[in-house]
Amino acid sequence: MASTKENNTATNIIDLTKDDDSDAETSTAVPPPETPATAPKINDPPLTASAIHALTPKLNALLSAPATTGPLLLLNHLIETLVSAPPAVTSYHVGCLLESLAALTAPTPLTSIPRLPHAAIAASFYVETWGLWSHRLVTALVLSLAASAPFVPAIHRKFKELGRQGGMVDLEEVRGYASCDLRGQFKCAVREAGERGRTTVLGVQLVDVGMLERVWVGGGGGGRGAVEGKFGFGISFAVGVGPEGVVVWCAGGGGLEGWVKVGNARVGDWEDGEQWVGGFERLVLGEVGSKATGWNSKRFKRYRQCFGVDLREKAEKAGKELLEVMKPWVKIFRIDDVTVEDVQKWRWEEE
Repeated sequence: MASTKENNTATNIIDLTKDDDSDAETSTAVPPPETPATAPKINDPPLTASAIHALTPKLNALLSAPATTGPLLLLNHLIETLVSAPPAVTSYHVGCLLESLAALTAPTPLTSIPRLPHAAIAASFYVETWGLWSHRLVTALVLSLAASAPFVPAIHRKFKELGRQGGMVDLEEVRGYASCDLRGQFKCAVREAGERGRTTVLGVQLVDVGMLERVWVGGGGGGRGAVEGKFGFGISFAVGVGPEGVVVWCAGGGGLEGWVKVGNARVGDWEDGEQWVGGFERLVLGEVGSKATGWNSKRFKRYRQCFGVDLREKAEKAGKELLEVMKPWVKIFRIDDVTVEDVQKWRWEEE
């Protein structure tokens, strides 16, 4: 990669450090569902100011104190702290951030994150709206936390309310561009980390093209009805690569909180990252020498190893089935040269 932030040559790799106002209009077609994590069950009393205040100062302390680590470790610590609170409190803080970004009408960077009303609103509202069990929402959050302030609005222009209505990819885009090579992007990020001491964050979307075709072309009328009884494997996640190593952030099968709790978000070395990316590549391309185009025991195992989700079990519990032929397609959103200042760009308002 060049020393300045520049657009990637691969057309389906979106460089989020490039200011681009050429976003297409969001399509009215209904996107296929992603592989869902399991939303937590919580009680319904309103959030209290004391519950919120228990987390806000902890986040702001990380965002204001002189950094003693690099951006990758700081970003991971911020995410770990965010999900350490009860789900409703975590979701409240995520909602404050995303609603503030959605309300921006000018390119002026956001510096302070206003509070949302909470006195008469059930705690479940925040989890249902901004709960980190949505793969797309987790990916959008990580990219927003990592990006430098001027480029965060671009993330939200491109993602269009990511996590609540989806629709990041349409069939025309899939048919027009080749699937992205995550291994190649990972190797570039490792090289940047080793040679220049830089940190890169990648947002990755694995698209179930078969489900997408049913929605857009219409296997029985098109729209959501075309995927009745079918279970998609689509999923989104983020990968951070820096001098300290590699981190993968994903909602997994139990949300981002569960992913962090079982140690999946720990910082591994570059070899760990290479092994993870290799497993993802085998999931997408199939095992070496294999001509299998559908799901088999090895692919189910790869999916479980990558994302902590037993896809076959989830489909069976939902009373649905995967499409016979697996048609994967990968899109990447990339943020180059993430700095400590980028991660520390915001503060949540305190009571």
